[in-house]
Amino acid sequence: MKLFHAPLFSILSAGLLALAPFAATAQTEGAPEAAAEAPAEEAVAAEAPAEAPAEEAKAAKKGDCASHCAKPEGIVIEKGPFALKIGAQLRARGIVDSSRLNLLDDGLFDREYVTQRARLGAIFSHEGGAAIGLQLQDSRVWGEELDTLNDFDANGLDLHEAYAVVPIYEKLKLKLGRQEIVFDNSRLVGNVGWVQRARSFDAARMTYARERFDLDLFYALVSETDTDGDGSVPSGADARSADVTFGGVHSNLKVAEGHLLSLAYYNRSDVPARHYRHTVGGYAQGKVAGLGYTGELFFQFGRNQDEVVSAWMSALHLSYGLEATAKPALELWFEYLSGDDGSGRGAFDTLYATNHKFYGEMDYFLNIPVHSGGLGLMDVGGRLSASPHAKLQTQVDLHLLGATAAPVGGGSSNFGVELDFKLIASISQKVGVRFLYGIFLPGDGLAAVKGVDQADLTGLEHFAYLTVDLKL
Repeated sequence: MKLFHAPLFSILSAGLLALAPFAATAQTEGAPEAAAEAPAEEAVAAEAPAEAPAEEAKAAKKGDCASHCAKPEGIVIEKGPFALKIGAQLRARGIVDSSRLNLLDDGLFDREYVTQRARLGAIFSHEGGAAIGLQLQDSRVWGEELDTLNDFDANGLDLHEAYAVVPIYEKLKLKLGRQEIVFDNSRLVGNVGWVQRARSFDAARMTYARERFDLDLFYALVSETDTDGDGSVPSGADARSADVTFGGVHSNLKVAEGHLLSLAYYNRSDVPARHYRHTVGGYAQGKVAGLGYTGELFFQFGRNQDEVVSAWMSALHLSYGLEATAKPALELWFEYLSGDDGSGRGAFDTLYATNHKFYGEMDYFLNIPVHSGGLGLMDVGGRLSASPHAKLQTQVDLHLLGATAAPVGGGSSNFGVELDFKLIASISQKVGVRFLYGIFLPGDGLAAVKGVDQADLTGLEHFAYLTVDLKL
């Protein structure tokens, strides 16, 4: 089996050579203070700091415009009470994939391709808190347009965000329009920033923010089929016959210094599928005597066609870092998502999560419960990380993956083992590089879930990418 295509492998090799100067000075320079903690939820943010929801959340608590004006960082023009912020991003990612089972695979034994995101954003704001934000995005695969001279379709060009921020009363604001929505560590609601397209919602979000407490109410129209597709609504149609909506309430409370508690209720209604799911639960994070922790517990109830939904998930992460040369750190985790026999009653649904962050970067389980066959998912694993240089971080992640419900007709519940090797480098303040090489050993229980023959589970699956991210 051919593993790597030569031209793209050369690109990946060149990227690794670019990291060599950092390794050469590994013993002479220390890592930044934050590297010792290396929480799992910040791993993806290292690649795309402009999308980091944590910084926006901090700014929101201050009650100023910063939470709505954080993304464009390149140019700031101020005149009187008005400010215009303009920013841009170009992110290219070369990928080689020898996987026969990967969810992105099209049946070939090896593939190589380059994806790209280009963004141009602007936010026009007033010192009183009002703002209008626009972000134009083009997402494409190199070579997808066979004739760039005559192809005018621009299928990957879209408005990623287009919203207005309306101050209502002191700390109360309304954000209206197309926008990213991220809560907590993106376990159930995230922007999927790793994907070049990323996710945004057509939504209304009201936020009340104080120093130690904030509250969000939001409503998003995920699918509105009662349209002409050109921004108009035809007359005489049933406006609610095929809608998919998503909304809820989310709150953060700083219970003590270094400890945060979040409580949430989400509701997704899929009218055409007759699927109505309620999710309630909480998230906690903090640090005790140098030991970092995050804990999550969520329950789901409702109806999936004629079945009564009863599902749940829990997760616990523990991390500890040493204040030593290279800032070594260890993180361990246990994650459990309930499953069932295929009826849809007990399978936990991760809603609009950023699952790329949690269940292995080779993305075997992006859409849960679909990609786990409704059998649930258990992920037991850990991460070793170190920063041999102030601008370089290394990580090794291990995932032991399996079903939490017995497969129909018996069989193994072992989905497999994934091992990811990662390098995250900051070339400059505006340029970041991220390299990953992942291997996956399929378990016997994966064949039925992925719809392949047992004979195809004999060897390792391979996946690698190199991302270069420039933000201005």
